[in-house]
Amino acid sequence: MNVEEVVMRLGRAATVLGAAAVLVGGALLAAPTAGATFPGSNGLVAFVTTRAGGGAPAIFQVDPNAPAIGTPSGNVAATTQLTGASNVDAQPSYSPDGSKIVFSSNRSGRFAIYVLPSNSTPDAILQTDSAVLLSQSAPGSSFDDFAPSISPDGRTVVFNRDNAGLWTLDLSAPDPAATVQLLYSVNLAGASSDNGAGSRPVFDPTDPSRLLYVGADNHIYLLSGIGTPAMTATDLSLATGIGATKADANPDWKPDGTSVVFDSTRLNGRKLFTLDPSATIASPIAAVALWPTWERSDTQPVYSPDGLRIAYTEAVLGSSVLTNNVVSVGAPASSAINVSSVPVGTPQNSQPSWAPANGGGPDPVIPEAPLAILLPGAALLLGGIALESRRRRNILT
Repeated sequence: MNVEEVVMRLGRAATVLGAAAVLVGGALLAAPTAGATFPGSNGLVAFVTTRAGGGAPAIFQVDPNAPAIGTPSGNVAATTQLTGASNVDAQPSYSPDGSKIVFSSNRSGRFAIYVLPSNSTPDAILQTDSAVLLSQSAPGSSFDDFAPSISPDGRTVVFNRDNAGLWTLDLSAPDPAATVQLLYSVNLAGASSDNGAGSRPVFDPTDPSRLLYVGADNHIYLLSGIGTPAMTATDLSLATGIGATKADANPDWKPDGTSVVFDSTRLNGRKLFTLDPSATIASPIAAVALWPTWERSDTQPVYSPDGLRIAYTEAVLGSSVLTNNVVSVGAPASSAINVSSVPVGTPQNSQPSWAPANGGGPDPVIPEAPLAILLPGAALLLGGIALESRRRRNILT
């Protein structure tokens, strides 16, 4: 394969990156949104919560349409635990068919990327699970991997390594495989080492040559033409008029690629906004607040697979409780339903991710060539793109 072929194939990879604020254990910590939502009918919502017996943040799933959801006691039967609670698990993101969840965890000493079937059940007593390590052979590693999301073909995982660059791995490759540095250098929004939070890159569900990420300046960037000489990063926050004193975070694509939802400090507190990703600095399109006068702080929004609803995290006034709410697009905030309530205790819930309804079904068809070309044992620097490889352990089949 010549250099031109490598670049053309790599040019089909893309992502969304976000960082928000979430309360964990009473402390305000940085936390990203969930990965991009892929189109389909609406399935389960994954989220991070402190409700499990082990006390550490774990990943749970809830059926947002189950009876009694939204009532004060919720519906415990509609909420199931996915990962153990003996470590910090964060940032769940579904595969395009809903059958797998990738996430970040510090269970090996450093934060790394793991994968689990979305229908898994952990050991309730030992608070352990069968997640498979993807991104590194911790604890020998000297770096932390955060905030994974999956490409539209279900094969490539993109993630944030040490807030210093975007990396990819091939989810379906046999061992030996490689992690590849997608960008030689990109300054990302800061991560919190005690909860695995960090900027999440997320693929455009309709165009894998584009991704969104949040830069160290707290602006949302659209990276397009990945892997080609024409690769560019457009500052969408600047295009919509944000200045240096405001912070945008947690972008997520609408499944048809026509809109981006995010949270921002453009108004008092954090509010949810949408923008047109086709906006340019030359032709600015203003971001639109969903509920400009809403008094509560809302963060980490994600679209539903059908594009008609939004799940998000809300800080309840007068307490440290964080809830996961669901609201119809265009409806007032007062009509939102809390989908993560439980009958006792005050767990903190955050980082929602919405799955297509066919979770647990067969994997999508995998093309012969992955979106990101992995070059074991090799390094390539071309047009500002560096590809560096390292071995990783075998993955989930």
